[in-house]
Amino acid sequence: MKKLLSIIIVFVLMFSLTGCGSNELIGTWKDDTLGMEVTFTEDTVSMMGFSLEYKVSGNKITMSFMGEENVGYFKIVDDKLYMYEEGEDYKDAPALIRVEK
Repeated sequence: MKKLLSIIIVFVLMFSLTGCGSNELIGTWKDDTLGMEVTFTEDTVSMMGFSLEYKVSGNKITMSFMGEENVGYFKIVDDKLYMYEEGEDYKDAPALIRVEK
């Protein structure tokens, strides 16, 4: 009985941790070249006066706008956000600098 209870607790903890993973994108980022700010909330990204819905899975980001989905990838290094397309190196992408978490 004690062993069964331990197994159940482990499964509950696993599911609660995977369901509540933190989203590294949440916050405000700025492109120093253009002066543009990009703000990520739990499920929307806002920039230049409009908002898009997005989903994150690992380092993959899917943005939806007017029924169309666009897929890309991101990497955060030293509070710099790089967004790039499949097959590209993140180092070649312009960086957004974190302004606020």
